[in-house]
Amino acid sequence: DFQDLKLSALGMGCMRLPSSVDEKGNKTIHREEAIKMIRYAADHGVNYFDSALMYFDGDCDKLLGEALVPRKGQGRQQDPAGQGQ
Repeated sequence: DFQDLKLSALGMGCMRLPSSVDEKGNKTIHREEAIKMIRYAADHGVNYFDSALMYFDGDCDKLLGEALVPRKGQGRQQDPAGQGQ
């Protein structure tokens, strides 16, 4: 239940996580660096993370879950369509 959750003044947009593009145009997230960035933001009070299934073909949502597992229940993830998780 998120009714009592207070969102941080700043959020983290995850569309531009560290990544590389191969010769076919496929983006791959640099996992360790991205997880480090997400955890740094969470450790410094950010609890709102903007993500969408279209970011990195859904890998962004999976990575957010992996990065934030130790902080479960302390944040809110939102995609641009307004679907909170």
